[in-house]
Amino acid sequence: MHASRTWRSILFSDTAVLVWLALGIVVLHRLTNGQYGFHRDELATLDDGRYLDWGYVAYPPITPFFGRIATTLFGPSLVGVRFFSSVAQALVLILSGLMARELGGRRWAQIIAAAIDLARVLAALQVLWISGHSLTPPSPLL
Repeated sequence: MHASRTWRSILFSDTAVLVWLALGIVVLHRLTNGQYGFHRDELATLDDGRYLDWGYVAYPPITPFFGRIATTLFGPSLVGVRFFSSVAQALVLILSGLMARELGGRRWAQIIAAAIDLARVLAALQVLWISGHSLTPPSPLL
């Protein structure tokens, strides 16, 4: 009996709820990211990933590096290339909830903070493709 309560408390803890939300976002992006084709910024990022350098005008060097990893692992598939963008959004969602907890928020405050981050127009629109916007830290003023 005690072991089942432990697993139940782990699966439904505050952090676990944030992780469940983040996994839901990754699955949602996985199911819907293959619909429209590559975006022109995405193609530029993937091309820069073929010729890695220490700096680019449009984004930091980590963005083409993730594009290179994605094309190496998944090939030129939309869903595979956009995988790291959806994982980045999921991590930002978890971090938003954890920041709310650090500021004294309980479970609902953490969920609301994560939902507000999810509802941001910038995150909702530009995380769909791999670009400098999806892999750089969000501004705290947004």
